[in-house]
Amino acid sequence: MIFSKNLLIVYLFAILLFSGCSEKDEFKPYLKGDIVGYAFYFDEFGNEFEDFSGINVITLPGRQYSAVTDEKGRYELKNVINGTYDLSFEKEGFGTMILPGVKHLGGTPTVMGYYYGNEAPYLYQNISTRITHLEIDSDTIVASVSLSGPYQPFLLRLRLFFSERENFDTGSAQAVKNITVFDVAPSYYKSSTTKPIYSGLPFESGDKVYYKAGIFTYAYTVTFYNDYYFEGIDTYFDYEKNKTIYPNLSDESEEFSFIMP
Repeated sequence: MIFSKNLLIVYLFAILLFSGCSEKDEFKPYLKGDIVGYAFYFDEFGNEFEDFSGINVITLPGRQYSAVTDEKGRYELKNVINGTYDLSFEKEGFGTMILPGVKHLGGTPTVMGYYYGNEAPYLYQNISTRITHLEIDSDTIVASVSLSGPYQPFLLRLRLFFSERENFDTGSAQAVKNITVFDVAPSYYKSSTTKPIYSGLPFESGDKVYYKAGIFTYAYTVTFYNDYYFEGIDTYFDYEKNKTIYPNLSDESEEFSFIMP
């Protein structure tokens, strides 16, 4: 009988012990692993550098983990706890790129690029070239630009914003178009399109249309050792602002206007 009482006491004590454990006391296995990838940077006209070192790669939120790229553009975030992160790629004098929603399972390295279309973030030098004049005529667009450096690029890629509202914000533009212009004279560029720029714009004949432009730089691919190619990620979608971010877009030009034919 004494043995039974002692056994009952031990049993009740065990029940109290385990029932008193909260969820906070439960063991939660955290897996750690590295995040490995590549990032590259270019000048304001899309020309790559010989050395890709010095890009700071940082996890968001909290900026808990960080790494710096080597001369090949390779980075390695060490012992990162499993979870979903935004990776921020930052370098002074360059635009900041963000890769949102990177899923890191931990345990084994998460390798960026190799298994996702060989994509890698591309950073571009802050654009110092400024557009001083834009003119849309009957079938094309011409642009006069001011270059602050000694290099005269063969072409410029422009991102055009259109609106019926004067002094409009580019974020609320009613239409956006991309166009490439080629140099035909010093500081003078012209498009080679045969289709009118205003074709397809959501405006009526006789409307006064206001427009601005920015220089939008991008590079196609980076040739790496063993003929390995990395395609560039140039933009990202900001879910908080609900808009696409163009880190390599120059400051917008002055506002110009034309009458819709």
